[in-house]
Amino acid sequence: MGRKNLIAVALLCLATLHLSAQNGSGTFEFIENKGQWNKEIRFKGEFATGAFFLTSRGFSVNMYHPDDLDRAHKHYHHGHGDNGISRPPRDKRTSTNATQDPSEPGTGSGNNNTQDPNPMIVRGHTYLVEFEGANPNPQIIPEKAVSNNTSYFIGNDPSKWASNVGTYTALTYKNVYEGIDVRYYADYGNLKYDIIVHPGADLSKVRMQYSGAEKLSTRNGELLIKTSVGTVRERYPYSYQFDMSSGRQEVECKFVVANSNTVKFDVKNYNRNSTLVIDPTVIFVSFTGSFANEYGFTATPAPDGSLYSGSIVFGEGFRTTSGAYKQNFQGGVAGRGTDVGIFKFTPNGQRAWATYIGGSDSEYPHSLICDAAGNLVIIGRTYSGTSFPIDATTSGILGGGGNADLFITKLSVNGNALIGSIVIGGSGADCVNYEERQRSNGSGPAAASTMRFYGDDSRSEVVLDADGAIYVAAQTQSMSPTGGFHVTSGAFQTTPGGGRQDGVVLKIDRDCRNLVWSSFLGGSGDDGAFVLAVHPVTRDIYVAGTTNSGDLPGSNTGAHQPNPAGGMDGFILQISNDGGTALKRTYLGTGSFDAIYGIRFDRNQYPYVMGVTEGGNWPIINAAYGQAGSAQFIVKLRRDLSGIEYSTVFGNGRRQPNMSPVAFLVDRCENVYISGWGGWIAPNSNPYNTGGVLGMPLSADAMKTTTDDRDLYFFVLKKDAAELLYGSYFGQMGGEGEHVDGGTSRYDELGVIYQALCANCFRGSQYPINQPFPVTPNVWSQTNGAGDAGCNLAAVKIRFNFAGVISAPKAYSGGRPDTSGCAPFDVTFRDTIANAKTYEWDFDGDGVTDAILPTPTAAFTYNNIGTYRVRLIAVDSASCNIRDTSFLTILVRNDKANIDFSFTKLGPCESTEFLLDNLSTLAPNAQPFLPTSFTWDFADGSAKVTTDDRDITHKFFGPGTYPVKLILANDDRYCNSPDTVVKNVRIAANVRAQFVTPPMGCQPYDAVFTNTSIAGTNFEWDFGDGSPISTDENPTHTYPNLGTYTVRLTAYDNSTCNKVHDTTFTLTVNPKPVAVVGPQPDQTTDINKPAVFTNNSNGIRHKWIFGDGEERITNNLDTVHHQYNATGTYNVTLITFNQYECTDTATTIVHAWVNPLLDVPNAFTPGRGGRNSIVMVQGFGINTMTWKIYNRNGQKVFETNNRLAGWDGTFRGQLQPMDVYVYTLEVQFTDGRRVTKTGDITLIR
Repeated sequence: MGRKNLIAVALLCLATLHLSAQNGSGTFEFIENKGQWNKEIRFKGEFATGAFFLTSRGFSVNMYHPDDLDRAHKHYHHGHGDNGISRPPRDKRTSTNATQDPSEPGTGSGNNNTQDPNPMIVRGHTYLVEFEGANPNPQIIPEKAVSNNTSYFIGNDPSKWASNVGTYTALTYKNVYEGIDVRYYADYGNLKYDIIVHPGADLSKVRMQYSGAEKLSTRNGELLIKTSVGTVRERYPYSYQFDMSSGRQEVECKFVVANSNTVKFDVKNYNRNSTLVIDPTVIFVSFTGSFANEYGFTATPAPDGSLYSGSIVFGEGFRTTSGAYKQNFQGGVAGRGTDVGIFKFTPNGQRAWATYIGGSDSEYPHSLICDAAGNLVIIGRTYSGTSFPIDATTSGILGGGGNADLFITKLSVNGNALIGSIVIGGSGADCVNYEERQRSNGSGPAAASTMRFYGDDSRSEVVLDADGAIYVAAQTQSMSPTGGFHVTSGAFQTTPGGGRQDGVVLKIDRDCRNLVWSSFLGGSGDDGAFVLAVHPVTRDIYVAGTTNSGDLPGSNTGAHQPNPAGGMDGFILQISNDGGTALKRTYLGTGSFDAIYGIRFDRNQYPYVMGVTEGGNWPIINAAYGQAGSAQFIVKLRRDLSGIEYSTVFGNGRRQPNMSPVAFLVDRCENVYISGWGGWIAPNSNPYNTGGVLGMPLSADAMKTTTDDRDLYFFVLKKDAAELLYGSYFGQMGGEGEHVDGGTSRYDELGVIYQALCANCFRGSQYPINQPFPVTPNVWSQTNGAGDAGCNLAAVKIRFNFAGVISAPKAYSGGRPDTSGCAPFDVTFRDTIANAKTYEWDFDGDGVTDAILPTPTAAFTYNNIGTYRVRLIAVDSASCNIRDTSFLTILVRNDKANIDFSFTKLGPCESTEFLLDNLSTLAPNAQPFLPTSFTWDFADGSAKVTTDDRDITHKFFGPGTYPVKLILANDDRYCNSPDTVVKNVRIAANVRAQFVTPPMGCQPYDAVFTNTSIAGTNFEWDFGDGSPISTDENPTHTYPNLGTYTVRLTAYDNSTCNKVHDTTFTLTVNPKPVAVVGPQPDQTTDINKPAVFTNNSNGIRHKWIFGDGEERITNNLDTVHHQYNATGTYNVTLITFNQYECTDTATTIVHAWVNPLLDVPNAFTPGRGGRNSIVMVQGFGINTMTWKIYNRNGQKVFETNNRLAGWDGTFRGQLQPMDVYVYTLEVQFTDGRRVTKTGDITLIR
């Protein structure tokens, strides 16, 4: 089974036990403690069924039984039941009912003292999580302060009053362990935490001790925390490590329960030189933040994981970027005008760029898709005529236009220019399905003919083939002999079929500048061509949609359903790639309304379709999974359309369609993915008679299990319709429902959804929002920028890990992508997907595997020129496809351009004008330089200069140090292009030598010198130890011997007035201490005796690491004793520090023998100091324990699960009276034996 990386390592409960934000805030808020709660509490957060408390050492969770809370809510609210809208519990601070604050045991926080004659019993449970052996006082950094502070005035004690209490949405605990941070934050309204392990830190130190939980266990990778009011699930930890060379790489990580109450992390293949993040979030949800009203239409992935979105924008205020193609609103008519807003989100949800596209009237985007280079193809409709941007090669609107016209536009990857743009249309409405809805403000019949859902007026799609050619399926109502839609001669249908509208199919060249062919697709009735796909082998085009025409083009011989069943039927038409022949057609229908809204091929060239049916009797064939009578269908057809491989339906069992589908995928494992939205925008009407998503199938790991019936819905079906893999709602509760105003969204091949939707309209000013839209932290915009004035497009990116193992290698050289270079060519290969267990590489293309590696990165040096076909096989035996193979080509050449330059000051010593002499040379077989081969970047803010290899002069703006670049153009003429050489041009009237370096180091010392000289062309370094002079600009020098050294830097610059200047600096190389630990080579302890270590070091401070998770710091050379708790072999490390903070390390090995024993003292004297002031369990080999102490009234005064913790004789901060106290002790020893012991303890004053 796969998983969503959206919810991992989240402290959350399934069903009613989500640790979700209180009051539907959507963001878990952390409220600081300024004295209003117990002093141990640092921050507090509230969730729907309890509260969460952060301390310096960890956190605690206080939960109430949700059924009891529900009964109490109904009881105290006069018996009112569910009103159909799910609302979170009321905030305790505003409640008028007496409640108990779990942070203040025994006190009520309410102000109503009336005794309820029928008091409700609310069951609760608290458990504590502490980071064992952690820093007791980590630095706590609050993040993302909430603007409105809170005040607390609790009771009559002013010491419990607090004003201007800070509220935050994230907290970072720094150095909880050395080099390890913990970050708490909210995601989708749920509490989460990241454990961030910095390079060199030891993850094995992280141990989370649970106290108060009834049982800890793991299942399917999840940590299960059993309590008396339910089981809390922590999703299995998604983890990755990151460094600059390899990027982000997922690593295998799992929970391990040790000693029954302690949890640690087991990480495989972890590089300790990289930063490890145990992190749940690898996706994002963000608004565009548009200040103008904006409707969400369409989205698509880019090759790098970016998300492109398309919307309509109602004026100025769309947050465009500098240099974008159009930064301003292009216009409109009588206040109804709209432009297309294109917004590119980075892979992690930041703004890359944004632009308007439009003319003098209105535009609407219908579908987006990216080519392999990341350039964006947009199709939609325009009412702007020739004022819409049109490529000059098309000579205006093809067909003349006159109403709504179809546009196909290609935008550059950086969003600053059009690559090409075509507008095509006749005198009628083109690229409009049946009836325009946006410009008419929704007037006219809601559902009729080919239109079933709101947004169906924008049903159309664009796809690309492997060469980047563009294909479009849409509609036309330009049916007259004059003013008809523009079709090309030789097309499979050059005249309209009849009815109100026909479909149209087009092919455009990859640059979007030339129409290759165009054709009608229709019969005598109404026809809608909604979606299309290109056959992966033959490149035939398969178009699908809905029709009531019985005479569509194409042969029906041998078709699965040769003729329509009546009403509106789904259809599939196969067309030759040259557009000249309609090859084959089949219908799919029931006699009622049936429509196909998605068509895709699997890797074996089988076509799949999905859509909706109102027949109520869609057949379930060869499918184990299905919900008979439902309205959403999935069909896998035979390759020749002659029959069905399987057919099924899903939904809530009703024939009324639940949702409008907008995205469809068949992954490489033949799993099927669908997204759609259901219900109607407003809560109390439904003009399109859409059934809503209530009752749709949900999986156990659904991210949202309740709905207001107006949500987005995600569905994943296992190969061959075997079972439901995933089903979930998504969206806010209340307000205007999430919806798509028209257009396609897409999944990528990994099963990642790139979804656009219209969300959070008017911020609930028209209808109350009970649970806000679930944006993620650290994204471009967490709020609807239009506020009460309108809507925003929300971009949603979620990964569902069902798509199997995928290989996608890229080559890098010098830290940048590169597949061509000069021999010897050093290449680093990286699988950009990195979801395999092993990676099999063939570097030289001979078909023989050269390396099998456990990590996705490999390196190889090509010493000989040639062309090499590199093969990567990604392998994961547990995945659905086990192996996946990809290739890339490496070209190794010897036509290098050797880039170099020098610089000379012109004029007097005060001058800032320089001659820049291009000294570049060519390899014998390299081509000559061109007039555009080089670019000079002067680093002074002036314009760059493109030229050939001639010398140039440049006058800099003033004195300073300028890193001047000579850049070889990226024109593939030379094996090292693009290439750059950088030299510091230091300009001043007088040269002044200066540098920085630390004043001391430890022997042997590698001193690093940073040259900060003013002016200077040549430098000489005298390191003061008799070594040769260095002429490096920024040298590193090793001092092997102790001593004090005077370093001299001499700077020369003949162009300055003083010519030469020097400076000196004194540094000291200090000795290291010597760490010596005994006995050596190792020792074996007597049974239940401590290990004894001698310290013969010469330092002043010593850190002992005993190998069992315990450490100790000593400031003397006394013998150290350490008692091990379990039999085993331990590696002991001693780190010694001297007065200079220099260190040395020594190690030894201990073989410890432990025979489990147990004892408890029968008396202690608290408050007097010394070892008898605290009573503790004594013993050996104690693995886990639960120790409880009670007073004579049966009240529990102490409990611990920590064998190293004891009772100090206090309860709630008060010293208890001298008396006899009883205890119960349950112990499990390290050998597995269990012991229960009871007794009494006398507290003596």
